[in-house]
Amino acid sequence: MAIAKRGRNEFKDWWKPKPGEENTTDYEWFRSTKAYKYCKDVVEDRIRTNIYVKKQCIQILEMIDNPNSRFFKEYYLSETMIKRVVFIVRRMNFATGEFAGQPCINHIAGFQWVILFMCYGVFRRDNPLKRRFEKAAMLISRKNAKRFGALIRNY
Repeated sequence: MAIAKRGRNEFKDWWKPKPGEENTTDYEWFRSTKAYKYCKDVVEDRIRTNIYVKKQCIQILEMIDNPNSRFFKEYYLSETMIKRVVFIVRRMNFATGEFAGQPCINHIAGFQWVILFMCYGVFRRDNPLKRRFEKAAMLISRKNAKRFGALIRNY
């Protein structure tokens, strides 16, 4: 039995949604994610953060919950791209440490999901191939799960 080789071009544009794939306004699927719960907790002051994180969480919630907001009209959250990110994270395991050999998906914090979803899942409504955020900077102190972000960046 021959095994087909996968070329580089097969995964070249994995991050791009296919034209006409979606530009949906129904985000019921997103409301059950850790990212949505994290944003709700930040806005309702159950999690203490700085003003910039709070502003970003307000924008995310407006994009999801308020069809009259500027963010809802300009951007959309791609369910297909979120599924692709979850697919990749589900296959990653911790190499060392307390959780060695366990899947990363079980231990990702809410803020990490927000970063992943915003970097890879938010697109412009007028140009679905253009992401809202193309670069992200994580300003996190030592020993606070920064390495995970570096791993995802390489994908």
